[in-house]
Amino acid sequence: MSKFLAALWVIIIVGAAFVSIHFFKPDTQPENEPLPEIETINEIVVTENPIATAETEKSFSQYIAAADDYFSKGYFKDAVDNYQNAAIINPKSSETLVKLGEALLKNNQT
Repeated sequence: MSKFLAALWVIIIVGAAFVSIHFFKPDTQPENEPLPEIETINEIVVTENPIATAETEKSFSQYIAAADDYFSKGYFKDAVDNYQNAAIINPKSSETLVKLGEALLKNNQT
């Protein structure tokens, strides 16, 4: 019986190795599309991230202030949105991430 169990374990381990090698290996050659040729510098156009002006873009502190106000009034969805925008501006702010977590918890509880 012990030889049978040992053989069964060998089959299981070999099968697991086979599956991991054949199904989880990374692609060796990712497909790269060629970049379009640009003749002059004037042809470069930024379309994805337009330059924000002071009138259209809030600052980090404005997002935090608005989020704190929404949170205190019980508007947790709006607080989450403002905390997320603040976290995008300053992702290393631990206070913002903690407040975002609290707002997310409160939003799911109501």
